[in-house]
Amino acid sequence: MASSVRLVKKPVLVAPVDPTPSTVLSLSSLDSQLFLRFPIEYLLVYASPHGVDRAVTAARVKAALARSLVPYYPLAGRVKTRPDSTGLDVVCQAQGAGLLEAVSDYTASDFQRAPRSVAEWRKLLLVEVFKSSPAAGCSADVAFGRLCGFGVNPVSSPYTSFEVLSGHIWRSWARSLNLPAKQVLKLLFSINIRNRVKPSLPAGYYGNAFVLGCAQTSVKDLTEKGLGYCADLVRGAKERVGDEYAREVVESVSWPRRASPDSVGVLIISQWSRLGLDRVDFGLGRPVHVGPICCDRYCLFLPVRDRMEAVKVMVAVPTSAVDRYEYLIRSPYS
Repeated sequence: MASSVRLVKKPVLVAPVDPTPSTVLSLSSLDSQLFLRFPIEYLLVYASPHGVDRAVTAARVKAALARSLVPYYPLAGRVKTRPDSTGLDVVCQAQGAGLLEAVSDYTASDFQRAPRSVAEWRKLLLVEVFKSSPAAGCSADVAFGRLCGFGVNPVSSPYTSFEVLSGHIWRSWARSLNLPAKQVLKLLFSINIRNRVKPSLPAGYYGNAFVLGCAQTSVKDLTEKGLGYCADLVRGAKERVGDEYAREVVESVSWPRRASPDSVGVLIISQWSRLGLDRVDFGLGRPVHVGPICCDRYCLFLPVRDRMEAVKVMVAVPTSAVDRYEYLIRSPYS
């Protein structure tokens, strides 16, 4: 899809509508990780109410943003590095959030029809996934096909949809890239530690409260063994995360060690489907589409409007691997 964009007004800063605390908030070691110091850009698309002028719509969004910045006043602040370089602080002085008004040829309905790939960025395969009963794993719509029941081996407790889906994506990704058999691959994914640390974090704590779980194996084992093996690796990575594991991670990413995950042979899964982005209302109702501006660092699980038990999966692969990846993601028994 190609579109022209026309700037309507110059960018402005929207300040909180009411007074907010003037303070400096110190971010935790998890929030200050070097690994996480990059912007995450995402797109929320809303259907404009019928009969409502564009200027009225823009005013609604601006007013809603100004109100939202009162309880979430740190988002109107600025992040800076501490003088001793040990971490990050948020300077909260109601500086405001940026707002830009522009007009595009796109319509909201354009974003409700997921393309097979997005060539403007790089080949992105979009997979729409539907959860089913835990015993069956899950099923997926891959643009124009459907996978029904991944057929994993019986286990003492059923695999979760996340374990099966993550294992299948990881395995398909590795098989599509034709990597050396002895190369070690890692699957990283965030795990909420709010109730895994002792004592648990208090209600209302809104800093990052996750560490990365890590499943690891060789290309040979990942590609030649079945889906049950992959799901077991994901489950094992989840089960290893407890209070001791979380504290070791916090220590490793803190100054002066500042460890960061490897980037070679690594696939990172991020569950945007659980962030509540599909419920953000700026006075226009719920968004019809939630997705990244560009995504080549992560495999993203995205929410699907009005389908609470569904997720869309977006992953970037080289152009030469797109067709094979699509075939493999549709062939869980192969």
